[in-house]
Amino acid sequence: RSTAWNGGIRSKRGGRRGRTYPLDVTEIPAAEESAFSDPDDFSDEAQEFRKLSFTTNQVNLKGVDPDGSQRAWDLYQKANYIKRNHGGRGLVLSTGTPLSNTIAELYTIQRYLQEEQLVKLGVKHFDAWVSTFGMIESAMEFDMTGAGQAVTRFRSFVNAPELSRLWQQVADIRVASETPDLKKLLPKT
Repeated sequence: RSTAWNGGIRSKRGGRRGRTYPLDVTEIPAAEESAFSDPDDFSDEAQEFRKLSFTTNQVNLKGVDPDGSQRAWDLYQKANYIKRNHGGRGLVLSTGTPLSNTIAELYTIQRYLQEEQLVKLGVKHFDAWVSTFGMIESAMEFDMTGAGQAVTRFRSFVNAPELSRLWQQVADIRVASETPDLKKLLPKT
């Protein structure tokens, strides 16, 4: 198994002393490629990689930051390597919080796991994706002093059933009631 770890993918078999694969996945020696063939290749705590950069013409869209992190870019490159060498499959991102701050996080997860599907649907780029699945509107917002300013935000979803079906192709969502072993660990109220 492998998981993202400080700039590389570290083998869980070796714990903290496991092999860290290089940042440039094209440099992975052929003998080590077998480490990626495990069907359990995964990244735990995938929310750590939600800041994948993207281009957009929506420069003033509040709550959406197109600037990414090196950590997310690193995982994106490694995810592409794994998918390229395993027929588009072989990557698992696990998290308890897939979406926490912005709608761009859903787009990012889809880029990691469904990029070919996004290309087929013509929504690979953020602007095409958000115009297909979201409503962007400008409205007056007021601060504590009462001063108003026009702010452009992602206001609501459109084509939500289609987005949901697309999301459910890669998402395996569980709640506490569906996992009896986990339910035993919840605090008693």
